[in-house]
Amino acid sequence: MPRQKRGKSPPKTAQPPKRKRTPNAAKNAPSTERVEATPPAAHNINGVQVDYVKLAAEIIKQQNAASESCAPIPNSSSISAPSTSASPSTLAPSTSSPSTLTPSTSAPSTSGQSLGASSSATQPADLLALIDNVFSSKTGGCQHCPESVSYTNIHSLPFTRDLSAPSQQLLQAALSTSSRMAYYRSWQLFLQWKPSYTSLPVTELDLCNFIGYLFSANYAPSSVSSHVSAIGYLHKICSVPDPTEKFLPKKLLKGCHALAPQQDTRLPITTDILRRIIKAIDITEPLLCNRLLLKAFYLLAFQAFLRIGELAARSHNSNQVVQRSDVNFKISNGILSGVTIVMKHFKNNIEQKPVTLHLSNSSSITFCPVRALYDYTTHFAHTSGPLFQFMSGESVTHHFISQQLCKVVSFIGLDPKLYKGHSFRIGAATHAASLGFSENYIQKLGRWRSNAVRRYIRISSFDI
Repeated sequence: MPRQKRGKSPPKTAQPPKRKRTPNAAKNAPSTERVEATPPAAHNINGVQVDYVKLAAEIIKQQNAASESCAPIPNSSSISAPSTSASPSTLAPSTSSPSTLTPSTSAPSTSGQSLGASSSATQPADLLALIDNVFSSKTGGCQHCPESVSYTNIHSLPFTRDLSAPSQQLLQAALSTSSRMAYYRSWQLFLQWKPSYTSLPVTELDLCNFIGYLFSANYAPSSVSSHVSAIGYLHKICSVPDPTEKFLPKKLLKGCHALAPQQDTRLPITTDILRRIIKAIDITEPLLCNRLLLKAFYLLAFQAFLRIGELAARSHNSNQVVQRSDVNFKISNGILSGVTIVMKHFKNNIEQKPVTLHLSNSSSITFCPVRALYDYTTHFAHTSGPLFQFMSGESVTHHFISQQLCKVVSFIGLDPKLYKGHSFRIGAATHAASLGFSENYIQKLGRWRSNAVRRYIRISSFDI
């Protein structure tokens, strides 16, 4: 039986229309093969699987402020709103790695990727070198650190290095030496709390937690604000997004002031209490050299309205306290009549101008600050270095003075929690007011630059 021709079979009668389609028809017809060959942009790019739900959750976890403070992510809009036309490089998982967004909680990347187009990871020593440079008394942030030091998003240091000499001088003078030292200590405190930080910027979350840590450690609201200012200063001078300008840290600082005790519990050391302290030193301190030192220190602090930090160093840097060369005694015909003290470093000395204090002998030899200071310097016979130093030549520390004051105050039957080193300054202002001196004159005596002197005058503490 002859075979049936294939041209007459039913399947071939349905296929000729496909082969006879015009080019325009083929162009307009949707191609199912092309759709199947293109991977969905939301699931696979260049063979890399991307889970955008997890990616969005990670970005939210880092918080918007933390994301802003880190290096900008190229085409970040395409990450939050993925599109099939976005380039694979903008959607690659490596650009949104948690280690990039969180420099404080993860180790520096070893893959060679940078945090941004012009940033790089740093080692811990690099951040310390940056802090040393900005808060150095010699450079004040005007000089660039060694070339081996790299920074994260820092552009201003080379810029400040290229400033003219007068501009650099103005920049250095804008921050006083005492403030520069205080800011340096604030950064040391922050790095002790968060040693994992290797680069800027500080995240808003860590800054908020640092504020909470300081408050829980019973830091005064003013001290907390000062530490936060130090963090903000370094960010500003390095042209890095400043987390201290965010809404949440500002509210936390306001909360510190709202929850902290508003009343200053420190009581003034009156003339009567001062006399009792001087007498008790002969009993509480066995060493003659320390007795002479403490008597001169306490009497001078009261008579000259001095802060403890102006006479005793808080750290090994003893150049900021009164030096022995700053003290000159007035002796005429073999009789000691007074002493002059040149104050070169003190709080709020914005003009950087020294102030000379003149003290005269008092009628009581036992409680005369001039006589006590003269006996102390004669016994120690030192001609250089800090005014108050031990026999070994080491500077008297703030801790030693506070410790000895606590011991002698307890001995005379008073509460050491109420009488601190600043009680001498409070007592001096109150005593001057009780003698009839005006508030303006007391302000000049104590070198106050504002009406803060009013908080030191406590007439109710005296029997007038």
